[in-house]
Amino acid sequence: MARSPTLEGFVFTEKLGRGSYATVYKAYRKSSDREVVAVKCVEKNSLTKSAVENLLTEIEILKKVKHEFIVELKDFQWDSHFIYLIMEYCSGGDLSHFIRWRRRLPEITIRKFLQQIDFGFAQYLQPETEGTSLRGSPLYMAPEILLNRRYDARVDLWSVGIILYECLFGQAPFSSGSFAELAEKIKSTKPIKIPYGVDISDTCRHLVLQLLQRDPDKRITFEEFFDHPFLDLQHMPCLESYKKGVELVQQAVLKDTSGHYTEAVRLYCEGLQYLVPVLHSEEDIKRKEVLRLKVKEYMERAESLKEIIQPSRALDFPGNMATDLEKLSVKDSKIKRALAIVVEAETLVEAEKYEEAVEKYQNALELMVSLVKAEPPGPRKELLYNEVDKWMRKAENIKSCILVSKLKQEELVRTKGGNQSEMTDSIKDQNSLQQYLANNGLTVPVPIPNVYGSLWSIEKLPVGSEPNKVEFQMDDFAVRLFTFLPGTPLINVPYTEDVLFQTGRFLARYHSCIQGFHSKAIESRITVWSLYKFPYIKEFMVAIEEEEKRKLVTDVIEVFKNRVLPRVDNFPKGIIHGDFNENNVLILADVDKNEYKVCGLLDFGDIHKAPLMFDVAVMMTYCMIECTTMDHLDAAGHALAGYLSEKTLTEEELSLLQVCIAARICQSLVMGAYTYSLNPTNTYVLQTSRTGWTVLRKLWKTDWDSLYSRWNEIIHSKKNN
Repeated sequence: MARSPTLEGFVFTEKLGRGSYATVYKAYRKSSDREVVAVKCVEKNSLTKSAVENLLTEIEILKKVKHEFIVELKDFQWDSHFIYLIMEYCSGGDLSHFIRWRRRLPEITIRKFLQQIDFGFAQYLQPETEGTSLRGSPLYMAPEILLNRRYDARVDLWSVGIILYECLFGQAPFSSGSFAELAEKIKSTKPIKIPYGVDISDTCRHLVLQLLQRDPDKRITFEEFFDHPFLDLQHMPCLESYKKGVELVQQAVLKDTSGHYTEAVRLYCEGLQYLVPVLHSEEDIKRKEVLRLKVKEYMERAESLKEIIQPSRALDFPGNMATDLEKLSVKDSKIKRALAIVVEAETLVEAEKYEEAVEKYQNALELMVSLVKAEPPGPRKELLYNEVDKWMRKAENIKSCILVSKLKQEELVRTKGGNQSEMTDSIKDQNSLQQYLANNGLTVPVPIPNVYGSLWSIEKLPVGSEPNKVEFQMDDFAVRLFTFLPGTPLINVPYTEDVLFQTGRFLARYHSCIQGFHSKAIESRITVWSLYKFPYIKEFMVAIEEEEKRKLVTDVIEVFKNRVLPRVDNFPKGIIHGDFNENNVLILADVDKNEYKVCGLLDFGDIHKAPLMFDVAVMMTYCMIECTTMDHLDAAGHALAGYLSEKTLTEEELSLLQVCIAARICQSLVMGAYTYSLNPTNTYVLQTSRTGWTVLRKLWKTDWDSLYSRWNEIIHSKKNN
């Protein structure tokens, strides 16, 4: 029997997680302050020689490192069975759980995380140190480790690249069911690719691809990493950033009052790039409000000046320089080409395509600067120099306008929302979809403006499961207000044949209604809960301990990969709800009369483009799992009958429903177990497991012909009624 750890002076409350040789518990001191801590309990008899070395290294480093972004080692003790590392408790869970919960993270959040991680380990790196032993989590191991080559600190850059990839796309670049399979994928020579249809910024794309270079000699260096524009350590919130920001806006005010507006805009924007992160990290409410008003004032002034200096085709070019320069261009092909490029740039300015215009100016300047350098002193050189100077000032003018726009957009994402970021597009299109459905007669919550006049805002809210605790952490959330819909969730009413039929019919009406709605952001969206991504649950199978269950899930994955995925292009697609379950379907209930009517649909957080039959499978899954009034398989049949009363499915689609339903049950069971292993207080995620394994086994052992015959009988009985 396994021995439970006990530590004098502490009370252990709950298990937070488990690793290869240690278990972490939440605990509190018995002293009067009842300090909450995390205690890592390492079993002595499980330690190999290399594990002992790792543990000693961990203790040695943590004893030296004192930084706000590194979990603090408060003390370490031992007894005859365990070594105890008493550490700072962080209530928000780990990054992996955070990613699985939010699916994908916006770049602003990712940058914030990277800045914190990097400042945590940068000063302790030893690039000259080399190793040969196999250490670390396999998913994050660099290829040179798995290839048994000598490696150095650059392996950490690969690991950061894997983390960055996970944050951006909701999953690691490698999905594997075993260590051997994972190792082969990491050791492959194929370059890492960005998932199709996902928009990320150019700087972010560059960083993730440079980090994930398989050859460490081609991988980005630490110096290049810390200087990378996506990381932007220069503007990380701190006292120095505040001082620098204040200094820059003071210079901006001087330029502003003297009429040097272009330079003023540049200085305002540079100052705000320092001050805005400081504003959002400020915890003192009074200081935050004072700084917020100042930032608002500077931003509005920069916006006003942008209108004054707005790039114009009439400014400088081509009027006063055309005659002399065009004469020179007749005999000089480089000048002629540069002039043509500047004409293209000005056309782009007219269309307000400023970034493309700047690129054109830079191309033209490259040609002209080389000419100026080669030109001997004289009138011709002076003419060329003057035009180069004009073009440079024009390009800087345009850059100032770009900077103001970008700064304003980023601030909107941080506070009241905007319409240029990935997160904004997603929320905006969800709002548009719900409004569209309501306008077309489907009962769904409709977004309404908040006090800002916006349909969403960013608010700080508690993270985790114990919001009343002192140590509870806060995080940014997108918050929306909706119209109230009367009713109760389906889970609260009896699953009668009629209720199940209505549920299926309501989904069919949603599918009919949604066909006229289109959204690029939603249609290109990736979600870990999509059945497209079902095979990736192999990454989370570690949470399933029983071999029989693991084998069952593996069987379903293989059948799904072989029978469903190769045929998805044959099926009608649309923006599916993605989570049509017992908590998201609303019912108007008259208990006295035993009357129940499906009246609405909630929670559009999992919408994405996929085969409509995926949605049918999801709907049937949850009708089966939570049903206690009849056989689970019959419950699915009644729901399917309701759907087919208004929509049709082909024989091919019908033949794959059993596999798709099994896939969704597996998703719920595996992801629920994995999430619970990360946060044992979140028992909601285990809801499916109460009956899920039983239903899955029954469904999977039933041959399709008998199942289809059973469902067909129900479908025809409904038609006859």
